[in-house]
Amino acid sequence: MTRPGSAARSGYSHTPGAAGSGALIRLLRLDIPLVAALSTLAALGMVILYSAGGAHFELITRQGLRLAVGLGVMLLIAQIPARNLRTWSPWLYLAGLILLAAVMFFGEVSKGAQRWLSLSLLRFQPSELMKLVVPMMVAWYFAGRPLPPRSWRVALALLMVATPVMFIAEQPDLGTALLVGSAGAFAIFLAA
Repeated sequence: MTRPGSAARSGYSHTPGAAGSGALIRLLRLDIPLVAALSTLAALGMVILYSAGGAHFELITRQGLRLAVGLGVMLLIAQIPARNLRTWSPWLYLAGLILLAAVMFFGEVSKGAQRWLSLSLLRFQPSELMKLVVPMMVAWYFAGRPLPPRSWRVALALLMVATPVMFIAEQPDLGTALLVGSAGAFAIFLAA
């Protein structure tokens, strides 16, 4: 049984029969300001792509398809309870490290960089997964521990961030390595 008002504070109400678009948004667990910001950025990106791409509608169609897939993935991930993501974080981190190591041995070389894994019909870039998993892993590591963390815990967290960053920089994909490192460092900064 939940405490009175806890659903209202969390922003999610699971009241059966609730009417209106607000109920649908709560049911889908969407953060309206975040969705609005993402939609604005996507629309602006499409306008810029249309202009820079020589007004080719085919380019806009392909990008629109990718945006639709991304929206679908976002909706699916939003349905996963946070406690499950917390439980899965170390396993996702380990899987990401294994995939990054696999890129070194089995990865496809494209434009001078070896950063793709080919899974028959799908080409996959494990470094993209690490953009999400590294801050999740740092958050998992610091969760339930006293804050501010001791210096040796911060050093261990930095090692957790540096390991995938080194794998990614070796591909070489320095932009993604900087992004993953920044995301991990920011999570450490928030914990300290």
